[in-house]
Amino acid sequence: MPHTPGPWDLVQHNEKDSRVGRKTLLAIVYSEAYRDRENQEANARLIAAAPDLLEACREWVEIDGPTISLEEQRRRWPDVVAKMKAAIAKTEPR
Repeated sequence: MPHTPGPWDLVQHNEKDSRVGRKTLLAIVYSEAYRDRENQEANARLIAAAPDLLEACREWVEIDGPTISLEEQRRRWPDVVAKMKAAIAKTEPR
């Protein structure tokens, strides 16, 4: 079964929980340590970035395949790296 398409975002964050969603709520994230907002928010950002990270990994695997020419790899590589960097940035504190 496919997952809910991205992008997902951190849509709400408070001391009780963080919520990840798109058009609907996808996840409620609680911290293992009560009121550890930093850990809770970091986990929610990682969950929100999951579809972007998955897409970047799939593209990497696709262009690394034996049927893709070196020229095609070089042409597509900057876009894949940009997607990876954007996905990683989505996991970082804002």
